[in-house]
Amino acid sequence: MHFKILFNIAVVVTLASFAFVGFSASALFAPPSSLRATVPEPPAPSPAPVANATSILRDYSSLFVLSPGFAIVQPEGTRLIYERDAQGRIRGVSACNTGRRVVLRASIEYNHDTDQIRYIFVGAHPRIGGAMNDSVFIKLEYDQDTGLVDSYEMDTAHGSAIAEAEPTMDDFHPLRIFFSYMDEDLTLDNVRSWDGRGIPIMLASTVANL
Repeated sequence: MHFKILFNIAVVVTLASFAFVGFSASALFAPPSSLRATVPEPPAPSPAPVANATSILRDYSSLFVLSPGFAIVQPEGTRLIYERDAQGRIRGVSACNTGRRVVLRASIEYNHDTDQIRYIFVGAHPRIGGAMNDSVFIKLEYDQDTGLVDSYEMDTAHGSAIAEAEPTMDDFHPLRIFFSYMDEDLTLDNVRSWDGRGIPIMLASTVANL
């Protein structure tokens, strides 16, 4: 399946880019051409099991979840402070610890003149204070017929990824996830559909028990 080339968009906070350059081991130890023809092609990668998919997603970012539905992860022991614009839409959510330090902040941008979210940037900070040490940038795309989110384009320090919803007639759908730095793709079943309104929040302790 064709993997979309993700985006470079100016947002409130600019994500740091990472480039990796390396050599292929197969290039260093390539067999003679006469032998190469006899080596069978490896099988195409298959979707990872759900349990493995959940683990891979948590390694990719601990700041949000896609299953059972999209949500920003609220650190334990924090309280939330919401900021709204003139239209009453949530433009920012800060999770503060008992020392009133912001340990996580989500900044939100909307599609023009609508209440559907277009971009989400989440940045995390150490509990004792200091510079941002983790982040994720998410762009939402919508199905024109249903008005529901049909893809999440994501960028973290690990790289870019895209999660695409497979069309269904009910409130839950499979979600196929492709990573720019991995050969295998993941599939999550029974993911709750979302219309991109409001900003779902889930406690870290709830996420740990999923």
